[in-house]
Amino acid sequence: MNAAWTPEVNGRRVDWLDLTPDQFVTGPRAWRAARAGTSDPERHVVHPDLGEPMTRGLPYIAHNAIHDLAALSKTETLLWDAWGMQPGEDGTAGRRPGTFGIKGFEFIAASR
Repeated sequence: MNAAWTPEVNGRRVDWLDLTPDQFVTGPRAWRAARAGTSDPERHVVHPDLGEPMTRGLPYIAHNAIHDLAALSKTETLLWDAWGMQPGEDGTAGRRPGTFGIKGFEFIAASR
């Protein structure tokens, strides 16, 4: 990265090592906002041109909430790491029957 480049958001300088809550949205916070209808889940994407359903919307938000939970448990994850609790493409059910569902994500999101 060019050392002379200064990132800005809405005209304010961004310090990547000291982000404010309005500059970085955690997985649980994004989940709560999407479920409450105050944030459009489709705004949460890896890249707008990717068509893979798991890289956008509620599935991607849930994926990040799981990673945030793992980080709080001092478990380092890779972007592509997934577990049985990972939601399906509709964001509402686990990949396997009987696995983590909406109530589980609500619990993660409530715990911050």
